[in-house]
Amino acid sequence: MVAVPTLWATVGQVRRRRGVRVAEVETTSPPALQWAEDDPTILGLGNQVLLPLKEGPRELYDEALGQAIELSELKAAIDSMAQNKALGLDGLPVEFYSAFVTTLGPRLVDMYEAARSVGTVPLPSREALIVPLLKPRKPPAKVTSYQPLSMLSVDYKILTTRLLPHMHRLIHADQARFIPGRCTAINIRQLFSLLEDSTYNKTEAVIFAVNFE
Repeated sequence: MVAVPTLWATVGQVRRRRGVRVAEVETTSPPALQWAEDDPTILGLGNQVLLPLKEGPRELYDEALGQAIELSELKAAIDSMAQNKALGLDGLPVEFYSAFVTTLGPRLVDMYEAARSVGTVPLPSREALIVPLLKPRKPPAKVTSYQPLSMLSVDYKILTTRLLPHMHRLIHADQARFIPGRCTAINIRQLFSLLEDSTYNKTEAVIFAVNFE
């Protein structure tokens, strides 16, 4: 990641915004850009600099993810999930797990613990029902008019709900979708920053866009 040629920072203060440390800075002349170039983790955003959130050593994150899922965590995950949603291949809705959590909860905890030991969840839990949805105001005869929707089983969603708060520590900041506290606006700003940097430094650059159909 490169510094933004139009962002010349000197002094400011750091505060939090949606899980990210944001340094509000003043602007000055180009030579002051050097401090940003020395830190490859800095992302320019207007008159701000976004820094990766660091709240403790990596060992603490690994320990939190490596711990066995407790029944209370499982119940909290189920309670936080939206109801009346499309079903996965097993046909069991969130309401089913919510109604029978006392009976099913311990068995799910055992399954998640076994999955943690072997490194993967059972195949039926990982299988998805993929349904093509027609995009608004798009011609039905074209393949590109459809958005694929993968419907997973609720037992898998319960596990991902429990892990979701830790994902921002493991997944690179460039992955904005599906991670709490991130948005694609930062990626767009980064793209413009890279274009400006290429123009400013007179270097060649390529923008590579991939769309799966």
